[in-house]
Amino acid sequence: MEQQNLIELFRKLQTSVDALGDYEMQSQLAQMHTTYSAMLRYMVQGMDDPNASRIYADLVTQVHVLRDRADRANRLKTQGSDRYVISQKMLRPEVTLSDIVGHLRNHDEALTLLQDEPNERENIQRHDVEQHQRSREEMLLMLFGRVWTSDVWSKSEQETAFAMLSDDAVFTNDKCVLISATMLALMEMFDERKLMLLFDAYLLPEPELSQRALVGMVIVLRQYDERIKQQPEVQSRFTLLCDDPNFVRDIFRVFMQLHYSRLTDSVSEKMRSDIIPTILQSKNFKQTEYGIQEIDDFLTQNGENPEWFKNRKADTRAQEKIQEMGEMLMEGADVYMSTFSQMKNNVFFQQTAHWFYPFSADLPAVSDILRRLGSETSSVFGAMLRYAPFCDSDKFSFTFMLSMIGVQGQEGLSKSLTSSLSHDELSEMVDKKTKKRVSDISRQYIFDLYRFFTLYPFHLQFRNPFDKELPTFTPLAHKVFELLLSNDDEVLSLAEFFMRKGVYQDAIDLFEHLQPQKVEEDVALWQKIGFCEQKQGRLEEAFECYKTAYDLNPNSLWTLKHLASVSFQGEWYAEAEVYYELLLEDEPDNLRYLRRKAGSLMKQNVFADAIPLLYKALYLDEDSVEDQNNLAWCQLQESQFDKARELYGKVLSSHADQPSAHFNMACTYLAEGNIQQAYPLFREAYLMQSVSDGGDAQFVRDFNDAFDALQPVNNMDSERGQALLDAVRLGI
Repeated sequence: MEQQNLIELFRKLQTSVDALGDYEMQSQLAQMHTTYSAMLRYMVQGMDDPNASRIYADLVTQVHVLRDRADRANRLKTQGSDRYVISQKMLRPEVTLSDIVGHLRNHDEALTLLQDEPNERENIQRHDVEQHQRSREEMLLMLFGRVWTSDVWSKSEQETAFAMLSDDAVFTNDKCVLISATMLALMEMFDERKLMLLFDAYLLPEPELSQRALVGMVIVLRQYDERIKQQPEVQSRFTLLCDDPNFVRDIFRVFMQLHYSRLTDSVSEKMRSDIIPTILQSKNFKQTEYGIQEIDDFLTQNGENPEWFKNRKADTRAQEKIQEMGEMLMEGADVYMSTFSQMKNNVFFQQTAHWFYPFSADLPAVSDILRRLGSETSSVFGAMLRYAPFCDSDKFSFTFMLSMIGVQGQEGLSKSLTSSLSHDELSEMVDKKTKKRVSDISRQYIFDLYRFFTLYPFHLQFRNPFDKELPTFTPLAHKVFELLLSNDDEVLSLAEFFMRKGVYQDAIDLFEHLQPQKVEEDVALWQKIGFCEQKQGRLEEAFECYKTAYDLNPNSLWTLKHLASVSFQGEWYAEAEVYYELLLEDEPDNLRYLRRKAGSLMKQNVFADAIPLLYKALYLDEDSVEDQNNLAWCQLQESQFDKARELYGKVLSSHADQPSAHFNMACTYLAEGNIQQAYPLFREAYLMQSVSDGGDAQFVRDFNDAFDALQPVNNMDSERGQALLDAVRLGI
């Protein structure tokens, strides 16, 4: 907020507040105006107030807050169809946050006691559990709505929320809902106390809470980057957290995970158009009603002899795609989005809050379905839902899908899931008590958020933190994260992540922030910057980086290869010739290097030196048409007409259907000045090429280039060349 605009902001706010008719806001604005007027009066009277800067900063903060509150009040008054407004108006104003938290605590305590009661009261116990679960669900919805649509929190509301997070009697899942609602509320309207709650939640021992708070913190801080400058307490708290290496490591990991989710559309497209179709085209896999299954497993699960199928040919392409999908999954790609995106039509997902629920078999919407399954089937699905690498939203979708496929479908799917597991292995999976890694917790929560902001029927009413138009998640893009730039190892890891994901400019910026010096220890940095520059087509910059890396370490074959490649791409053929010669010293039979060096010599019109290289290339790959054509062209330039005619004739005999074969043979006679024999070959090439779009124009360009290149050999004047071209085009 610029200083000279403060009085103008007062005037704009006055109009908004007066239109709302809110006495409390009017009083706050009047008080701010009085304070600012007094400060200005002291200044013009020559009085030096040491607190002036602090007072001004406080006023700017208060203006922000009041403007947000006025905007919210106006929204509630005029935007009646928004889910935010509908949710707020459904709340009972007499029920406070403290009341809701108290009721939730009572239900959670009661459920804990009921779960410990003896089994002889099973029927009564089940009824009591169901009653408490349904009441708890009502309280959770009220909690979410109350926090999400709340005004700026009072100190007591902040304390109530933190007390809930610290209360061991309250279920962790309920606390997760509170944290998500707080994040969503902050995305609607900045509130320092809510942001402080996320800071507090990160320090809690339960990783489900700390990671959810961390993700929310990153999203909110990024959204209010400019605003945080006017929040000294927030800055101080964030600075304190940045002193903790665990926090720094966590936040860089979340940067990567959040950015990876921005790539979900491309991952889903690859799954739909490449990986799944390739697998289904394989004879070793088939699409069943329960998904994709390997045919060997499908056939042998009923007792067939596996040896009957041992000679089945492996489908390497399908196996490669399965491996690729596994690697994507291990790296953190959201490979299940394309599968589950079609399963979000259940009425459960009409509730905003439900998109943020941790999956639980105790929720009424889930327990009603699982209870109707057979005990064995229920155990299988219970274990699968507990340990499957799905996010919570997809686990809900999978459960609702179970309710739609009937008993036969459920049993078939259960058998499909367990066909490769022994009874002992299944029992171990069911009984297994494992802790999720924090990286998995944050990743799967981010997947949940991505689904909400892209699939929720009313998602357009929300700011989407995954919008590709927004800056990437990097400390260089946001002032609030600049403190993190002092952590060189994490900055390097993030830069390398961006490089792998093709976000080359952000990678370059981070690499350059590390300030590579022209010392041997920084060779890798120069290589990586050069690689990113090359990928962006900035060849001169790439060449300079590679040259620096090569000067520091001339033994790096990788650097030498890229120096040669970028020199050839940049058409700096003299340099390319030198670097490919160095590469050939190490690999004298490398076809690519032979061809590139020969090409560099040809571009410099040093045809005699290119000829032995092309002879060697042809010896190594005797069927190469490209090498035959290039060698023949060099021979023409060196007036070795018989040799060129022999090579071009060989190509023509095997590729008579290609206009280039006729054209090249015609060039042999053109080089000798034999127009009589060149003409019919040029004419044939012209007729073959003219049937394609732009064929005439392309032939003219090719002819003129060839004529100019051969003119030093045949000394033919340009007028004669033009006449030959006209004759070819007219068909004389």
